[in-house]
Amino acid sequence: MRKATYVHFVAIALITAVLCGVISAALYAVNAEKQTRAHLSALCFAVSRIYEAEPDVAYLSRVAEGGRVTIVTPDGTVLADSTNDAETRKNQADREEILRANEKTPITVSRRSETLADPFMYAAIELPDGNILRLAQAYAGVAGGIVRQLPIVGIALVLALLIAAFTANGFTKKILQPLETAADDIAAGNYDALAGGGYYEVEKIVRKIKTLLDKTHRARQETAAEKEKIETILSGMPEGFVLLDADKKIQLASRSAQKIFRCDADVVGQDLSLLTRGRKIAQSVRKAAAENALGIFDLPIDGAVYSVRVSPVSQGDLVASGVTILLVDVTAERAAQSLRSEFFSNASHELKTPITSIMGFAQMLENGWGDAQKSAEICARISAESKKMSHLIADILTISRLESGTAVAETQRVDLGEVAHAVTDALAFQAQDALVTVTLDCESVFVHANKQQMHDLLNNLVDNAIKYNVPGGTVAVRVAAQNRGAVLTVTDTGIGIPLAAQSRIFERFYRAGTGNAKAAPGTGLGLAIVKHIVSSLGGEIALESTEGKGTNITVRLLDARA
Repeated sequence: MRKATYVHFVAIALITAVLCGVISAALYAVNAEKQTRAHLSALCFAVSRIYEAEPDVAYLSRVAEGGRVTIVTPDGTVLADSTNDAETRKNQADREEILRANEKTPITVSRRSETLADPFMYAAIELPDGNILRLAQAYAGVAGGIVRQLPIVGIALVLALLIAAFTANGFTKKILQPLETAADDIAAGNYDALAGGGYYEVEKIVRKIKTLLDKTHRARQETAAEKEKIETILSGMPEGFVLLDADKKIQLASRSAQKIFRCDADVVGQDLSLLTRGRKIAQSVRKAAAENALGIFDLPIDGAVYSVRVSPVSQGDLVASGVTILLVDVTAERAAQSLRSEFFSNASHELKTPITSIMGFAQMLENGWGDAQKSAEICARISAESKKMSHLIADILTISRLESGTAVAETQRVDLGEVAHAVTDALAFQAQDALVTVTLDCESVFVHANKQQMHDLLNNLVDNAIKYNVPGGTVAVRVAAQNRGAVLTVTDTGIGIPLAAQSRIFERFYRAGTGNAKAAPGTGLGLAIVKHIVSSLGGEIALESTEGKGTNITVRLLDARA
């Protein structure tokens, strides 16, 4: 800075000297021209007065201090000239001074002589006899005057340069020393010691610098606080968050994002590929940066499903200054969606069979197929299929309410032994038709629950035990109190459940793959309803089954009262 200031100071001094010299020379030349015009005009006037007494142009030239004297007629004819013969002179009618000459005041004109090819200043006046007297004197003009002053101007410039070079060094040191001291104090962090060295202008600059430093310091503190706040928020977010700049470099990556992508390295300032090489994310980022387009899609990562939202950070309608990536774990939600889709698909399939049967039987009746006995059989089949469909719809509505949590069941003190007797009585005819013996071993165990739900729970368990039994088989229903809880056990000697199917037996619409199980009537929702009722009461359900030997299902309910 010191060298630059020194050079600038010398340059300014030199330029100033040059301008002053040129302006002075120009002013001198202009002033000299004015003086020359005045002198030549006065001399021309004096010679015109002598001409009446002595018309000899040679004499007049000596009187005019050696100037060239010419006598010209009004039509431009040269009568006499102190330097050339009149016969060799050209006509002067077109000369400005001849055209403008009058008898009162000499007219002065500067131009180059066509005859002598030299610059002259002319003065012309009209004589009493009507002719014109013209006096010419060599004169180089303003430019010539300036040129004559150049040596003097050059000497002045050299002196000015020497003086500026000598004084600039000390002046520069004196001016810049306070600023250099202030810069050293700023670099050392010693802001309180900042001073201006006695110069008002420097002190003003230093004060502004101190104000700026204070604002910068406060801004840094606020930025650090905001950064800490953002990092705290991001570290607590289960969602993954990544911020990219316009060059798609990572500016911020939350811990969750690094955990999702299994990246432990410091990725700030790095390319996105260091965090993830997912092609779909990279394509969406490029599109967001180039087209300001929002990208939303699901992405499976390590067995989980994430909803990825790639958004441009825009400064305008067409310019993206960055891109954000938000990853939300939607594994459970997508699984629920899949279950709902499967549920509706299975429900539609289960409803389609009785509806198709009813439509077919109705068409048979409409067409008058068969006699009265056949029509009665068809009506019985229609009634049976309608009841089947009604039970299916009722079960679908029940499990839908249980799964959604919208079913608000009114609880009361329910005697499970009483419910068990009611259920077995209701299913007595079904057991008799299936040649299955149902036995009861029940205590009066009271629980706080919804009585209808308890009835549905036992009804589904006993109904399944009868349907999936064998002729001559048995079903044992037991209700007992245990550790301030109730235990419900339903054991049958039926066909049993294959080991591979036991983990799925409580799923909606799932039917074990054995032929007898498939042939048994039912909606496939009974055990799913049982599971949801037990779960809503905070209980547990256990299954033990051996294919070909039978099944035992145990339900334990807590907070029961004997």
